[in-house]
Order: sequence, then structure tokens, then C-alpha cells
Amino acid sequence: MNPVRHRNLFLGTSLAALALMACSSSNNDRMDVPTAQDAGTDTGAPPTDMGTPPTDNGTPPADNGTPPTDNGTPPTDTVAPADVPTVMCPTNAPEQMHMGDIRADETWDCTRTHVLMGDGVFVLGGTLRITPGTLVKGGSDRAVLLVATGGRLDAQGTAAQPIVFTSNRAVGMRRAGQWGGVILLGNARINSTNTLADGGMSGPAGQNIIEGIPPTDNRARYGGTDDNHNCGTLRYARIEFPGYELSTNNEINGLTIGGCGRQTTIDHVEVLASADDGIEIFGGAVDVKHAVIFNAEDDGLDWDFGWTGRGQFIAIHSPTTSTE
Repeated sequence: MNPVRHRNLFLGTSLAALALMACSSSNNDRMDVPTAQDAGTDTGAPPTDMGTPPTDNGTPPADNGTPPTDNGTPPTDTVAPADVPTVMCPTNAPEQMHMGDIRADETWDCTRTHVLMGDGVFVLGGTLRITPGTLVKGGSDRAVLLVATGGRLDAQGTAAQPIVFTSNRAVGMRRAGQWGGVILLGNARINSTNTLADGGMSGPAGQNIIEGIPPTDNRARYGGTDDNHNCGTLRYARIEFPGYELSTNNEINGLTIGGCGRQTTIDHVEVLASADDGIEIFGGAVDVKHAVIFNAEDDGLDWDFGWTGRGQFIAIHSPTTSTE
């Protein structure tokens, strides 16, 4: 496969339901659950019809002119509606290679299998939209999908059709550490100084270069003063077999979140078999809800640099071989 630069493309819903995703196959096969049978007794007789219709006195319901009260508080759960239509995705979608920078709005859908080549894709501007049922593969051990502070991710799968990020190896040959991972970066506050993890200088205090990326790559700079910054949405997504070590204690995790603010949505996410942490959060105020982290070789959930967000409904299963 000869990759081309990206600008010249060749090309509910409960935690239990999410946990089922951990047992589903790595190639995004659906798990069909049979409908429970009605346990009630059936005597064979039709229901009794008394022949009397309901009373209608012709009086409409009273309207006092007062609209319902809205206190401005959104619902506490962000579960996707049950009536989201199922997308017809081909069984063996042709591959489309991606490498380099995205600077304008772009959509990846399930009519293609999207392969990250080289160092992967850096979303520097615009919004990258990924639709339900889409499969994204890491084509090299260091390939990442990185959404920089000037870009945004809109990746919203469904319970029936999650978005899957996985290794480019064949099913059955996939192992932890076969590609980089997903990185979201924002302008919320971090309590970092200007010293990088590996001793290099990253610039002004309150900013940093995200770990796992070379310290000279300013595309990976994050941190600022906007605690409401929106890095985007990652919902109903599975991240499999990621994790890349740039240097000692300087690795890419399954899902890395740096300086993302309160308007960012991380909900119903699974990280499976990461060679480093499952999810690591570097500062910011982002909330994480409904997360399953399965067999991460380092920490399940880790945070640094003064994360002030919240975590709710998080399940972590550590491998028996882990020393963490």
C-alpha cells in the first residue's frame, strides 16, 4: 500500500450493555440478542370486548397558558436515543489510507475502512466526523488519531453500531501495542510547568506537549485558560490494541485527553488491551462517563496535571500479568 498525503486522498445503553462490547469480536461484528419470550399464559381465547367505547364529553384539556418550567439543567444521562436509524455498512468495506493533517471539515463513514498510515492523522482545523459503524485501523505501531486544539472530533456511534478503532492485523493476530491510539487536546487549564516529561522545554507555563509525541512537534501542544473548551464528542466507541512507547515513561495511551474542557463529551467508551494506560487525562475539566477499560498493561484510568473533571460509571479489569 502506498500512502498518500491526506490532502490528496486516494482514495441503556447501560454500563452492562457497554461491557458486552468487550466480548464482541474485534472486527466489529454485531452481537444479536434474542428477544425474550412472553411468559404469560395464553388460553387461546380472545380478549373480552365489552362493546363500550371510552367516554368523550367533547371538552378539551384545560390550557392555562403557562409553559412548562425549564430550569436550564440538561438531563444527567447522555444516552443516545433508541430510534437512531441503523446504518447499512458493507461487510468488507474497501480501505482508504490517511496520513498527515486535516484542516477543514471531513467525514469518515462505514463505506470505507479508514487506515491511519505513518504517524497517523492530526486534525488541526475543522471537525472530523465519524459516523456509526465506522472501522478505523492503525496501519503502523506509532499511528495516532490526534485532534489538536484547533480541531474537533465528532465521533458518535450507537449501542448497535459502535465506532471501532483497532489494529490493522488480521483478526486473531491482534495484540496490545500494534498502533498508537486516540488523542484529544484542548485549551483548558493544566497545572503543568513548561518542562516536558522527558526533560525538554515545551514553551509557556500552563502548556505542554502531550506525552508520546516528539517534544518538537508543536501540533501536539495543549493547555490554556478556557475550562469550557470543547474538544468534541466520543460516544459509543471501542479502542482496541493501542499503545506506543516513544521513550521511558513517555507513551501513547489507548485514549489520551489533554486539557479538554467541560463541553467535551466522553460517554460509553471502551478501551481494550492497551500496551500503556487505558485512559489517561492530563489536566482540563472534561467529564468521563460509562467507560470500560479491559486488560490495560499499565494503569486502567490515570490522571495528571490537575484534572478537575468527574468520572462516573467506570469499570476496570486488569490482566493477571499486569504489575500495576
